Amino acid sequence: MPASAASAARESLTDAAAVAGSLPGRLGVDALNAARDAFSSGLHAVAAVAATAVAAVAILIVVQLRRVRPLGETDSPAAEEGDAVPADWTPAERT
Repeated sequence: MPASAASAARESLTDAAAVAGSLPGRLGVDALNAARDAFSSGLHAVAAVAATAVAAVAILIVVQLRRVRPLGETDSPAAEEGDAVPADWTPAERT
């Protein structure tokens, strides 16, 4: 394979397919298979790195959000002493 063809084939999968189409017989098929394998390997590596990054961010979010109080939760002493309104309480009907 000429050096210029090999250089073009390394640039993208499309260029590799074009170079493989211009090569004779089995050499073209082998070049195209090698280009597809290289593309797939690179794609899998990028996907693995991205999945690892997403998992790390998810763990970081969970750890950091443990310190955040839910909306409506207060630090008032009345809530801690049991003076809060019971969960089953309903207001009296007005007459």
